[in-house]
Amino acid sequence: MQTLNKEMKIPVLPVAKKLPLTDRIDNAETHKLLEMSRLGRTEVVCSLLTAGVDFTAKGMEGRTALINATVTGRIAMVWLLVDKAMRLYEFHPESFQAYINAKDDHGNSAFEYAKMNGFMPIAELLVECGAK
Repeated sequence: MQTLNKEMKIPVLPVAKKLPLTDRIDNAETHKLLEMSRLGRTEVVCSLLTAGVDFTAKGMEGRTALINATVTGRIAMVWLLVDKAMRLYEFHPESFQAYINAKDDHGNSAFEYAKMNGFMPIAELLVECGAK
């Protein structure tokens, strides 16, 4: 897989250890990552990702950082998280697909939220990544 960084100026982060898609984790760093992804604070999220915070963790309502970014239409954040996942799961496409297609407690994925909220550029990006 190639790194996404087309027209957006998104910092390239170092690849950390392979992380599985995890269940809800209740700690301050994970909560901060989930909240900052919702708010579109890319610089804070970059710092947290570099520090090794698990970006696959689920928070309130079973939402991942990717779902949070999508629900609020934060395309730069979606790019950042997708890029991180692509590089992390480069040799594990099934894990990448699990991350992209993860569903929350309501049964919706990031792609489904993008469609529901009319964020078509995000929906198209996720489809390019294999979202269903």
